[in-house]
Amino acid sequence: MSSTCLRFDGRVAIVTGSGRGLGREYALLLGRAGAAVIVNSTTAATAEATAKSIIEAGGKAVTHIGSVADRGVANALVKTAVDNFGRIDIVINNAGSAHGSDFDRISDSQLWDMLGVHLGGSWNVTQAAWPYMKSQKFGRVVLITSPIMFGSAQQSAYGAAKLGVLGLAKCIAIEGKEHNIFVNTVAPMAFTPGSATTVQDEGTRNFMMEHMPAHEVAPTVAWLVHEDSKVNGEAVAAAGRLVTRIFLAETKGFFGSVNDDWTIETIRSNWDKVVDEKDYAVHTDIAQFAPKVFQRLAAGQ
Repeated sequence: MSSTCLRFDGRVAIVTGSGRGLGREYALLLGRAGAAVIVNSTTAATAEATAKSIIEAGGKAVTHIGSVADRGVANALVKTAVDNFGRIDIVINNAGSAHGSDFDRISDSQLWDMLGVHLGGSWNVTQAAWPYMKSQKFGRVVLITSPIMFGSAQQSAYGAAKLGVLGLAKCIAIEGKEHNIFVNTVAPMAFTPGSATTVQDEGTRNFMMEHMPAHEVAPTVAWLVHEDSKVNGEAVAAAGRLVTRIFLAETKGFFGSVNDDWTIETIRSNWDKVVDEKDYAVHTDIAQFAPKVFQRLAAGQ
């Protein structure tokens, strides 16, 4: 294993929602490793506290206040990076929070607020930075998703937004590759000020404090935005010092014979084959997925 210290000297990074919690940890680590960091938060006090910590440690940081759900804020955030440091190399889309409720009690405004900051904010900032990254033939983007995308009661709006983030990342990773722009998603689990207030069970809180400190997620995110990383289009989970791969897969499934009737009852009787996970495929994109489906349909198997 190489002992080379990975640095970010000369790189410029935007970290949204970096006034507190996990976003703050991403910003602090990048700042310590040499990146110039644009710290974004919806409050000046939290943004300035993160920037101050970076600067006091010998790094470079400026702040930009506002919600990235606002297209104007996102555009200005990228402009701040370019005006102060001449370029934008890294975007970490971290901004957002979770507010749970029963599905039938969530209002339209709550849904669109969740989509607006998590999915819309990631879209806004990344799209604003994209032309600069294309021009300089370099970019690294991480979109922060959540294990909630696997499903959770009382988190339908948040889960919808976070799974949408994964779909966005998968698509733009394909577009970005030819321009040396790599895009990935990270689903973190960590003890943060937010989880300290939302996790009710004291035993769980104590476990998270001991085994899942927020700063231990940051190295995974930092690796994915480093110039040496060629990882693209992937999703990983990071909890403490555990890092795993998350992927969408397709089972081999059931193929009905052309010699038999194709009915509702056929599907019912073969459902166990549809969901059998013994043989599965992990597709990189629709261009790889669709021809395989066409081949199976043509071959009748």
